Amino acid sequence: MNPELQTEKEVEVWKTLPTDTTKRARSISMLGEAALSVLEQLAIRSNGPIIELGPYIGGSTIAMATGCRHRLVTVELGGENPRDDHLASKDIIADLRRNLRDANVADKVKIIQGHFRSAAVYDEVVQDMAGTLAGLLFIDVHPGTEPALSLYARLLRDDAFVVVDDIQSEIATEKAASVRGFIDTLKAAGILTEIGVFGWGTWFGKLAGGDARRRLIMQTAPLPCVRENGLCWHLYAGFERLSDDVTGNASPLSLLEDGRELGPPHCLHADIRAHGGGRFSHWGGHLWFSSADNSDPRFNGRRYSIRLKGREIDLAASEPLPADD
Repeated sequence: MNPELQTEKEVEVWKTLPTDTTKRARSISMLGEAALSVLEQLAIRSNGPIIELGPYIGGSTIAMATGCRHRLVTVELGGENPRDDHLASKDIIADLRRNLRDANVADKVKIIQGHFRSAAVYDEVVQDMAGTLAGLLFIDVHPGTEPALSLYARLLRDDAFVVVDDIQSEIATEKAASVRGFIDTLKAAGILTEIGVFGWGTWFGKLAGGDARRRLIMQTAPLPCVRENGLCWHLYAGFERLSDDVTGNASPLSLLEDGRELGPPHCLHADIRAHGGGRFSHWGGHLWFSSADNSDPRFNGRRYSIRLKGREIDLAASEPLPADD
């Protein structure tokens, strides 16, 4: 345990003494009560503003915002989630706003809607931080936890707390395996110091000091994609205004594998799932795609990038991706 943190015994007490705030947060959160308790205590002890990526409908946001002394900026993609029996939402942003109002913390929280890798979203976070550096970063996104850590490390204090959900999970097993491997690498490299894992698998830690933040920024992350179905994979690529759904299947974006163009583009998603072979579609700022030989693009050792008007962008790089051109 880092000597600058509270003792391990004190942290154990935090997770066993839930406050009224924690109980309220638990009713609308996918995080365990112990994780919310520790999250609340770290927010109180944060030496700067808080950045949250993936609040869903606000359970973790409420836990952090209630006792913190600083501003909280939270980034949520929005949309709907009809599949969760306990916490289904027809309008995630509307439910998030309502829950924050009900908890009397809405005035402490800036909600930014969009993908956390979007340049427009990232720039808005920077603007809202107003030149200060965050003392706590909480991440609950998929895919993209790894590049999110490196990208938003630019906005952290050298002593910032770092919290990542789903390092263990019986449901999100694929995400947990990837995130756990990345966190273990950062711990072994002396970039992150672990506080503990609480709740159902939420990891708590801290930047290790020294040049840890710089080294986190420089970390190479795996391609932030997930299997959509069959041979089709899915990731965020940006350039929403140029997507096939906006341009009538005329997106000018090219997808490259080790510098070679994949294709054909503008394919039906059903065809990508069934046939693969490099087929792809640029739709709503996202890519539905397949590798040339239908191998797993996260682990086949190849580099995936997009090209537009002579500009090439590495999709695994920890850089913001343009929202349009």
